[in-house]
Amino acid sequence: MTQNVSAIILYNENKEFLLQKRDTKTSRSPGKWGFFGGRIEENENKFEAVIREAYEELKYALDDPKFITKKIINGKGEMNIFIEKYDNSQEIILGEGESYGWFKIKEIKELDMIEHDREALLEIAEKIDFY
Repeated sequence: MTQNVSAIILYNENKEFLLQKRDTKTSRSPGKWGFFGGRIEENENKFEAVIREAYEELKYALDDPKFITKKIINGKGEMNIFIEKYDNSQEIILGEGESYGWFKIKEIKELDMIEHDREALLEIAEKIDFY
């Protein structure tokens, strides 16, 4: 079954990226770190999905997410990745997952993370000169 998703990468002024630690009870990649985001619903586009998912999972209102790339995941679906600088006037309230954390690139390389998320993040970080 094809599953298309939208994901958000929030970054801060310290060149850190916000990641979610997945709940250990979830069926897909339990306990691993990855992007915030999820499935694109039938009645929405990738942009609407990333806005909805950010609010559901973080209670965070995206201001102007920029589409940065699309990746094929598991040979079956598309992951549409958006990026936005974190607005620290908004509080993050975790709505899904076990926890969240801010990570620098060197930490991401060693993190117990969903591999296709790590690969995409490292590629994006190089494009936007986060090294």
